[in-house]
Amino acid sequence: MEISNTINIVTYNHKSKLGIEDLHLLFSQIFIERGFNVINENYLKYNSINIIIDEFTGHRIRKDIQDFKRKKAGLIYIVPTEFITEINLGVRSFNVFNPNFFYKLLFSLIFIFLSLYYFLSNPFPKIFTFPKIKLGTGISTSIRRWGKKKITLLGLYLCKFNFVLKNFDKCLLIYWAFKKNIYEFKRFYSLLLVIEYCDGFIHFHKVLEEQYKKHFSKIKSFYLSPRIDKKTFKNKFGQLRFGFTMSGTITSYRNECFDKLKSLFSEDNCDSLFRIDSFKRDPIKKQKEAYQFSYNPGQSSNWNYSSPTRLYRAINVNHSIPVIDKRSFDSDIEDLAITLDKNIVKYTKQLSKNNEFFKDYLQKIDLYNKKSKKINSVFFKKIDEIS
Repeated sequence: MEISNTINIVTYNHKSKLGIEDLHLLFSQIFIERGFNVINENYLKYNSINIIIDEFTGHRIRKDIQDFKRKKAGLIYIVPTEFITEINLGVRSFNVFNPNFFYKLLFSLIFIFLSLYYFLSNPFPKIFTFPKIKLGTGISTSIRRWGKKKITLLGLYLCKFNFVLKNFDKCLLIYWAFKKNIYEFKRFYSLLLVIEYCDGFIHFHKVLEEQYKKHFSKIKSFYLSPRIDKKTFKNKFGQLRFGFTMSGTITSYRNECFDKLKSLFSEDNCDSLFRIDSFKRDPIKKQKEAYQFSYNPGQSSNWNYSSPTRLYRAINVNHSIPVIDKRSFDSDIEDLAITLDKNIVKYTKQLSKNNEFFKDYLQKIDLYNKKSKKINSVFFKKIDEIS
């Protein structure tokens, strides 16, 4: 099989492009720099390298992958984006971080039941569906329409119980957590269906690389590290105004962190700008003014992972310096972020003035780029051997 110089970044398996735009940007930059022809088609391209960002719950993408590989039409690399978590009783899923034993035991029993249901009633390539939970649907519909004064009969019936009314917020959290975990389980087992057709994994996160090597030892894993355009960053950073932005999914913890950041600058009587850009608050993406710094706290106080794609976007797209609440030591680009501490006001002011501190930061970018080049050469050597 002859492989062309074309990289097809596949995203049609995602209903929304929010959250995967950064990955698309990363791949485009890495492969274009190496002289590849990067495209984004609504199908798997023959005699090419197809890179698919993980999401295989849809029937079409799974069937396309199966047919494609049976014809030996090209290569498929999967980009995992979710953390594999082992629960109880040998059950695995994505992103179940709750440490509570009884919570894990409950979900283990539910997942085992759903596994049996899935494998007995939905053999591949049939579409993967779970039995619908009418109670959950009623509550969900009630919540969505609450503001419009349109409540379903089931939702109205549930609200007559004092327990539901008194603990409405808790009920919402439990329901949404349950719904999210069911989806993550469905997503994990959908991945298992396409693993055998995969030529390898591509990772931007060291923890994900370690996890997938452990759970799928027969599949080759590659770690990539995107390069930073130092010259453009240097020129653009000085043109930005001094301030801080925070983007992405806004949780209560992230709001608290942002308020803490603002309070540090107000105590110092420092004139600076602050803005929050949320997917939910700003569903229509608009080009907004970037500031010299972007704040990137974790989703919660016990969140222990960095976000390499978010840090990359901050530096290479917005040309701002990322600020994090703590170090996770799980990605190389985290070396280019500064940590929020009592010296944050003084240090960001010094960086903003384009003095020796900023020159030291540019040297860090040089070291990072040198390291990235060496890391990426392993994957490209493999591609050269195949081509």
